[in-house]
Amino acid sequence: MEKQASIKSPTPPGPSPANQLSPQDWETLIDDFQSGVSSRRARWIHLPIVDIALQYLLRKDFPLNAKISLLLFLEESSDLLFRASLSSSLSPMIDSLRSLLLSSTDPALKEQVMISTTSIAISVVDSVAPEFLDPLTELLLSVVNRPNHGVDRHTRAVACECLRELELAYPLLLSETAGHIWALAQAERTHAAQSYLLLIATIVCSVARHGFLSSVTSVFSTAIPLVPFNAPRTCFSPRSSSELSDLNLREVRRVIAFLLERLHALTPSATMELVSLLASIVGALELRMPAVAALLKVQFSGLLYCYDPILCHVVLMLYSRFSDAFTGDDELGIARRLALIPKEAHQPMFIRLLAIHWLLGSSQLSGKQGFFPSLMHCFYPTVFDPPL
Repeated sequence: MEKQASIKSPTPPGPSPANQLSPQDWETLIDDFQSGVSSRRARWIHLPIVDIALQYLLRKDFPLNAKISLLLFLEESSDLLFRASLSSSLSPMIDSLRSLLLSSTDPALKEQVMISTTSIAISVVDSVAPEFLDPLTELLLSVVNRPNHGVDRHTRAVACECLRELELAYPLLLSETAGHIWALAQAERTHAAQSYLLLIATIVCSVARHGFLSSVTSVFSTAIPLVPFNAPRTCFSPRSSSELSDLNLREVRRVIAFLLERLHALTPSATMELVSLLASIVGALELRMPAVAALLKVQFSGLLYCYDPILCHVVLMLYSRFSDAFTGDDELGIARRLALIPKEAHQPMFIRLLAIHWLLGSSQLSGKQGFFPSLMHCFYPTVFDPPL
């Protein structure tokens, strides 16, 4: 008796085998995930997408632009691909970052891997998890620990920005590296100095806001080596103390003075970020450093007369935070400058309207009697104003 042949259902069309995914297959996969349609994602969900993507990142025959697209895809879909199994997905991602940093690959790929890995970690790691954050932070610190190495200066700047984001997401994560980062910022002479300055300012801001300056030892001590890195205990249970040690207060003053000396190395956007951080530091320590707010006003008030609206915004930030440091003449000067910006024909229309918004939206200025009537003549339209 012959055995009846088994009848198999036809295999539904789906993706190519994992080891044969072409750039076109990846484009289809990314489109299916970005569509938000569950049925389209279901065609791929049975595959170990993260593992396959990491394999392709390490392949030399895979196009660079396709690798960048893969990284952006992993970053955009991090909740779907990483959150369910962090140990089996995020750890290999960090290992791939290590491999790419050690290889002589394209700098653009190295930088994008650092950015994507940092973004994914912040997105899926809800609280401080040393098993993931320690190796990632250590890799980034090893990149920034090469001051004045001109060849990879942009890569080092990107690593500094990634460390800044980690510190903002997990306060005090880098508190024990403050001394090393400050030394690196002092030594850096390339354009990457901007990122080093913002990194040390971010760390000091975090330390000041969370009361870590009450320590009897200097927070800028370099007794603990930069690498290997271990998340400090204060990162798990930040303290909030109003008691400040004189040693740390002097150190913070030195850092602020150092940052104010290096303003020439900053772009307008970086200047705005730095002033925002300095304002937070001074605000947290205002009772112990009452004169620093006036120093910031003197240092930056001249930026009000620059043509760049970002620099004008720097002065407005200080005024809104430390209005007591500004006299009546200072306030009148701010109001007049904001009233003149809408009359500057070279400024884009949205900047001119933004200046009016700043002027009318300032509760301090709008509460001053006689300010607006004296500025009415500044708001008449001129001949070359476009119709709105």
